[in-house]
Amino acid sequence: MSQVIPEKIPRPDSLPSKSTKVKLGCGSLYIHVTFYNGKPFEVFASLGKDLKIIDEDPYNPHDKLSEEMNSKQIALFGGCMNTNMEALCRSISLGLRYGLPPEDYIKQLIGIQCPKPMKYGKGAKGLSCSDAIANILRSHLPKKEEDSHV
Repeated sequence: MSQVIPEKIPRPDSLPSKSTKVKLGCGSLYIHVTFYNGKPFEVFASLGKDLKIIDEDPYNPHDKLSEEMNSKQIALFGGCMNTNMEALCRSISLGLRYGLPPEDYIKQLIGIQCPKPMKYGKGAKGLSCSDAIANILRSHLPKKEEDSHV
């Protein structure tokens, strides 16, 4: 049996996009979604400069982190988080460019929770960066018939 491998859609020089600022427990997350033929095509995300460090290790509640973390330690922590965010967004974007449905990513990312989640938007929760990206992707999908009657 032969397998059909989809072709990667080349990136145009210019694409429409929407940017959203999401407040999370660790600070602000800026999520940018580009569109091609009306569908999500790429996702970019980065943490804002208002990064907050949790006051204890979630894996060992008896081990308090230093309340006096210096700016260099915070920058290293934020830099590490941003590199993970970049890797996640590159992976999502690559799949979208090969035609994978955004719903597949939404199903996998929705509900992933950090130790200090914080509400954002109208009743929605920003449980983590991954969860926020899934919610923003979902908000850019066409509304289904049954959703419009609710």
